[in-house]
Amino acid sequence: MLSRRVAGSLSRVASPSTSRLGSTFAHQDKLPPLPVPELNETCDKYIKWVAPILSADEHARTSQLVKEFASPSGVGPKLHAALLEWAKDKRNWLEPFWDDMYLGDRGMQPIHVSYTFMMNPIPLKDPLDIAAALISSSIRFKKLLDEESLEPDKDKDGPVSMDQYRKLFSACRIPLASRDQLRLAYCMDNASPAAPKHVVVIRKGRLYTLDVYNPDGTFRSYADIKADLEKIVAAAGTKYPPREQCFCLMTAGEREHGARIRQKILDADPKNHQVLDDIERSLFAVSLDDNAPETFTDAFNNSLSGEMRNRFYDKQINMIVYANGVVSWLMEHSGMDGHTVIRLFRHVFQDIHKGMDALRAPVTGGKGAPQTYRELMPVLNDDIKQLLIAAGKQLEGLKADTQVSTLEFTDFGADRIKTFKLSPDGFVQAMFHLSQLRLRGKIGSTYESCMTKKFYHGRTETLRTVSPEVKAFAEAVLANAPREEQIKLLTAAVNEHSNRGRMCANGRGVDRHLWGMKQIWIRQGSEMGIAEEPAIFKDPAFSRMRTDILSTSALGDPALKCFGFGPTADTGFGIGYSVHPQQMNFMLTSRVALGSELDRFIELLRASFREFADVLSSASAKL
Repeated sequence: MLSRRVAGSLSRVASPSTSRLGSTFAHQDKLPPLPVPELNETCDKYIKWVAPILSADEHARTSQLVKEFASPSGVGPKLHAALLEWAKDKRNWLEPFWDDMYLGDRGMQPIHVSYTFMMNPIPLKDPLDIAAALISSSIRFKKLLDEESLEPDKDKDGPVSMDQYRKLFSACRIPLASRDQLRLAYCMDNASPAAPKHVVVIRKGRLYTLDVYNPDGTFRSYADIKADLEKIVAAAGTKYPPREQCFCLMTAGEREHGARIRQKILDADPKNHQVLDDIERSLFAVSLDDNAPETFTDAFNNSLSGEMRNRFYDKQINMIVYANGVVSWLMEHSGMDGHTVIRLFRHVFQDIHKGMDALRAPVTGGKGAPQTYRELMPVLNDDIKQLLIAAGKQLEGLKADTQVSTLEFTDFGADRIKTFKLSPDGFVQAMFHLSQLRLRGKIGSTYESCMTKKFYHGRTETLRTVSPEVKAFAEAVLANAPREEQIKLLTAAVNEHSNRGRMCANGRGVDRHLWGMKQIWIRQGSEMGIAEEPAIFKDPAFSRMRTDILSTSALGDPALKCFGFGPTADTGFGIGYSVHPQQMNFMLTSRVALGSELDRFIELLRASFREFADVLSSASAKL
């Protein structure tokens, strides 16, 4: 599985409210290239950042290896120089490594790589009303993107990368032998409108194309789209076809297995080429599920892996509408991160909350087509059917080994944390580590994604949140140190978290630079005369730092209840969380063997939040 998680982001992107023709990609060529940090700076940080997860003897050994690596006679300067040379003709030197990591991974997409958004409640209950609204609002957002009238995202320093918006619509991961491809309707050098005019609707394991534009290019009306959805539901019937006929399963298993299925489907009949092309080129997928998750945890479980016969996991966006009106989205991760999807997610949510008048308004000038939906029915031979069954079993095994839990913490949220003059995210991370220490007697390496979109084609840097400061705080709590000392240490830990976040957002983290030099060694080591893997990369400290005992990601928005993903280490937890003004929501995962530990961690986390809210409130009252 991939030992990284970039679904969300520590950094926030502003929410533009106005648009200007031709502005969407106007700033992209002006964005600075992703910098390569200084070697000595990275090595010094690495020694400090890895210290809290090592013993004194281990840290001394690692420090010596890092010193040898960075010395003039070491291999570090050679690899760093080669990385600088690699970066000379690339505005984002990390991008080729990203692509190889994601597309070269041979594991399963669901749980391992995909991530899911849960939408906050909306004032619609009829699932087909909701599905029609999702479609109608999304194609209006796409119109803004096609016209380049979508106002660019910005952070406090100015415009950020909009490159991932080219991958929102008509994007699909294609399983191939050895390395997948990401199929896009947008050329990377040309933001021309995507040609496809249909979505794929999945109901009872059957796939249908649904035209969402009229032949003259105008939007189909909300009423027409809903009417076709009603026809699709009726046509799909009340039962799933036999599993071997549910060809969504081609995306459920491991990538080499999926590549075999796809190729055999293409070889089975010439008509199958058009079927796969219709799916892969579609704007997005919409799953109409007939189950009705009653709890937050049930909804997360269904959304993360769910009814595999009713998901096409390789689509960039697979919207899911449940029978009781609950809405979630499932995203493919190789080309896009959560902080891009959230803008479309917010747009749809706001459209629905505006009362639906604009979406339901009659469309003028549009002329309907005689046939606006059709079922996709590939020819499947016995060999393909057996492979589909096997793919389903692969995912069933992973689902059976994945524990899913949630926490809705309603006592307080970001507003109260800010009254303590602390960063809400830094406070949450400190409570994670206090809970880790209480649970296991030690604190393990923790990943948090930090957005680097201020740079050309920027994605994320790894924010390692286990600092000496936060370890000192957690240990002081367990040692029953005076509360005044605990508060002082907590403040120092949160400040260090914010400091690291700023460094990472500015492209001056640790993980990506070290990983980049390792990638250079993998590609060029032999010709550079460095045949043996450098000792710094073989050192257990390096793999320990990159084994995410907590793989965390934060993303907040009024449209978003929370988001989640699978664990990236068999010995750890996956934690997606949303810190809202008045509450905090968490989606947590682990392997089943750690299920009781995960439940205990949640209880410790809840208790830690309450404990230190009381401690800080009491201290504030004394001032």
